[in-house]
Amino acid sequence: VLGLIPLAIILLLVAIYFAYKFFTKKDLKRETYLQILKDVDLTNSKESAYLITKYGRLLVKEESEKKLLEDLIVKLEEYKYRKDVKELSQDLENQYRVFLGAIDG
Repeated sequence: VLGLIPLAIILLLVAIYFAYKFFTKKDLKRETYLQILKDVDLTNSKESAYLITKYGRLLVKEESEKKLLEDLIVKLEEYKYRKDVKELSQDLENQYRVFLGAIDG
């Protein structure tokens, strides 16, 4: 019986350690993805469209954020899957900034 107590303590400490690592890693990923979105070069419209779609989907949590992202993705479709694309419109850039504010706030 006395040998089980140290074993139980060790197992508990190991479980706490792995839980800490698991949750910390998710926060670091979220921060990294958010920074990637903040650093998107909007002058390169095709690459921007792909990055915003990819990392936006990884970051959204709430329904309101999902709705903002889906509306944004619909408008970004014209900048994907084409050889030559025009610059992002000012309206689209503003919508992107609103989305960023929603997921960063």
